[in-house]
Amino acid sequence: MNFKLIQDIKLFLLGLALIIFIILSADTAVNIIDNNSVRFISDMYSERVVADFVADLEVLTATAEVVAENAIIIETIKNANANGLGQEDILKFYQEIDSFKNILNRLSFVDTINVVSIKDEFLVTADMVITEFDIMERPWFLEEMWESYVSNLTGTYTDFVTEKEVVSIISYITDPSNDELLGFVVLDMFIDDIIEHLQRSFPIGHTDVYIAHSQGISSSIDAEVNYEHAGNYILEYLDYDKNKILTFSINLDSIKANPYIAKNSQYITWGIIIFTIVMVMAIIVFLKIILTPVVQAINSLTFIVHDLGEENIETKMGLTVIDKLPHILEQNIGKKIEQIVYHDDLTKLPNRKLLRIFINELITSGTPFSMILLDIKEFKSINDTSGEEAGDEVLSEVSRLLARALGSPNNKIIRYAGDEFILLLPGITDAQNLINFYERQIQAYFSESAICVSRKPINVQFSAGAVIYPTHGNNEDELLSKVNVMLRKSKKENLDTIMVFNDEVYKDYTREETIKESLQDAIISNEFTMNYQPIIDEHKKIVKAEALIRWNSGTLGFIAPDYFIGWAEQTRLIIDLGYWIIHRVSQDMKVLYDMGKPLQISINISPIQIMSSDFVDQTLQILDFYDIDYKDICFEITESALLENRTLVKENINRLREVGISLALDDFGTGYSSFSYLKDYNLDIIKLDKIFIDDATDKDYEIVKSINRIARILDMQIVIEGVETEHQFKELKDLGLIQGYYFSRPIIWDEFIKLL
Repeated sequence: MNFKLIQDIKLFLLGLALIIFIILSADTAVNIIDNNSVRFISDMYSERVVADFVADLEVLTATAEVVAENAIIIETIKNANANGLGQEDILKFYQEIDSFKNILNRLSFVDTINVVSIKDEFLVTADMVITEFDIMERPWFLEEMWESYVSNLTGTYTDFVTEKEVVSIISYITDPSNDELLGFVVLDMFIDDIIEHLQRSFPIGHTDVYIAHSQGISSSIDAEVNYEHAGNYILEYLDYDKNKILTFSINLDSIKANPYIAKNSQYITWGIIIFTIVMVMAIIVFLKIILTPVVQAINSLTFIVHDLGEENIETKMGLTVIDKLPHILEQNIGKKIEQIVYHDDLTKLPNRKLLRIFINELITSGTPFSMILLDIKEFKSINDTSGEEAGDEVLSEVSRLLARALGSPNNKIIRYAGDEFILLLPGITDAQNLINFYERQIQAYFSESAICVSRKPINVQFSAGAVIYPTHGNNEDELLSKVNVMLRKSKKENLDTIMVFNDEVYKDYTREETIKESLQDAIISNEFTMNYQPIIDEHKKIVKAEALIRWNSGTLGFIAPDYFIGWAEQTRLIIDLGYWIIHRVSQDMKVLYDMGKPLQISINISPIQIMSSDFVDQTLQILDFYDIDYKDICFEITESALLENRTLVKENINRLREVGISLALDDFGTGYSSFSYLKDYNLDIIKLDKIFIDDATDKDYEIVKSINRIARILDMQIVIEGVETEHQFKELKDLGLIQGYYFSRPIIWDEFIKLL
């Protein structure tokens, strides 16, 4: 017994010493982690600030180039050069410059666009005109600027009006007919305003900004950069405009004082302390468990030695424990097997097997209940960024918090799969009560309880679906199937609340599954047909047509393209379907050739098709089989196709255009449509989305006219979609080709032939 007492005292003292040592070490570790964290935050935010600033410069440069290429500005300068600057010219300048104010308004370090004429020596801003403006006397003008008409960023110079340090973006205004240099577009940016903008852009902590340039150093404070101050973190960025140095002097103490950072530091400190204490206690218990068999073995040996005749050996040192061992094993081995079979190893919660037992017990006893299926939002991101161990920690902590949130032992929590949990709630049989329970007991609880993983707090949110027995199902398979569909809907819509069973949603799901299963058979069974919608010119003559696929299923009836195209893309059946469409259109075009009425037909191409490496070869093989002239084919693509795998997409587009096939950008004006796509990919046609002309005002028609002017500059054709009224046709007929219900809906082939 003395031996056991000594062992306990030693373990206690060892554990106490270890706790003290680790707490002191933890304090040091917390300080190191704090410093590294604030430095990381400083690096992250400064990188973002610099990246945003560089992006702003690129936007301003592009804006200056657009202004320099503006046809009205060019013509107005030419007119002023020929006839002198008149009031009408000034008003035109004001109007064109004012049209770009939305771009300038969001940037605090530039407030106007300056247009400078070389020959007539004047400068026009948004609200001011300066005559006798000789560019040769401007400090930003260099002789090298006569050699190359490429937009550039000037060196730093002193503004002649404000006497402040300024840097400018210069873009060249040239006559497109003879490339004569007419003037410049100048965007002035004051160094002080840039510094103030960068300082305001740093969202956390106090930061001083310094810019070294040819005129010296400009800064946000009247002091030199203090590189020795222990509380400052210095970050330098070189060559953001190739001859300047940008420096951030970030006060680390101000970042640490941020309430969120300070709170996070407290979480880390307490987490380390609690973890240390738990680990020390676990070590003590572990050592005790290890030593106990040793003591028992020694006790057994003492009896053997005693039986051999040694009378001085102390006996009975834990003999009673050994006597109880078989009984203890008999009692616990069954429990252990049950734990392994019916419980999750990580969270110790009941698993799927026990879930089915719970459900059947409730159904057999006739007890109504609700079932909630939870899925942790962004769990994959946690696993990917922090590792599987962090993910396991989140799952364990969620299990613990769910148990605490439910409270009642009658409510069951089951780890269903991966990051999914099921809650069984006997007695809740009303949908509204179920919603209230979820919002008050689950959502509210987790919104107040952040989980700290890898030194970062995580606010856990759920996607949730729910069903009620017996209202929504009579057996476990039906209930599990329906609750999974509701969860799927919740995740798809990213709902903030719970999705209680909805019969329409479930019918839509079963219909979607039927569609996916029927798609392949539909191609084989030839259930697809092609409709054609004419595209007309200003004289209402059909000059083109768009081929549009239709599906009349033998079992499902008519299915709209918007509904099944997405599923075809998800299952990659769109590739087979796309080649079927090209075959079908080629056969119809062969009929037009035989009639002596060749016509260009537009075919919609999925992003998956245009990103296929063999798409061009397969397409040309089909067209050659039917002897189709390549120029009579136009492929319509959406901007989403231009956002993925740009190298392969551009290569395929270029190959198609080289053989004479036209490329059109469909639905222009929706999403993030940009003229940069038209320039980068050398497309032939813009199909203007009907969003521009639905309930159009005079302003909307002016927008279409502006797009038409730009399209002409890019040598592109415009097709205006969605024209439905005589008024729209009259307003738009001179701006491009017309497509819409005004002339014809999409019609079957025989009716289309009659229109021709």
